[in-house]
Amino acid sequence: MFVYDKMLIKITEDLNLRPLVEGDYETALKWYENKNILWYSENRQEAYKMDDIKRMYAYLSNKGEVYVIEYKGIMIGDVTLSEDCMPIVIMPDYQGLGLGKLIINSLIKRARNLGWASIKLSGIYLYNDKSQSLFKSCGFVESHRDDKKIYMTLELR
Repeated sequence: MFVYDKMLIKITEDLNLRPLVEGDYETALKWYENKNILWYSENRQEAYKMDDIKRMYAYLSNKGEVYVIEYKGIMIGDVTLSEDCMPIVIMPDYQGLGLGKLIINSLIKRARNLGWASIKLSGIYLYNDKSQSLFKSCGFVESHRDDKKIYMTLELR
């Protein structure tokens, strides 16, 4: 059901991606106070503060398209589409429902429509098996690794 109209990516009846706006920052702050989210995505224990949220989203907005993930009308996370990174955060209560795979596959379609040759992941921590499995299930393959992270690539052509 993938529909893109510059303001919304409608993935299913219940699952949408929409561009992040500053009014979303308060809700996003709650995600980045979650210790599991911080550990698996940032290798960090200290909760984000509003300045961290603003700095992160400014950085990601300069790299690509930043979306809020909405499921059944509730904001449950965020994802960025960029040629050299695709960070995704989904709140724990909504993990394991197959939403991540639907989201990643929809963004892969978007990248192909943009004419991109590939998407490279800027690194997934070696202990983050769930993210590694998610991206592998969407066709990403390991390009290399270091002592902390695995790097993956998806060729689009």
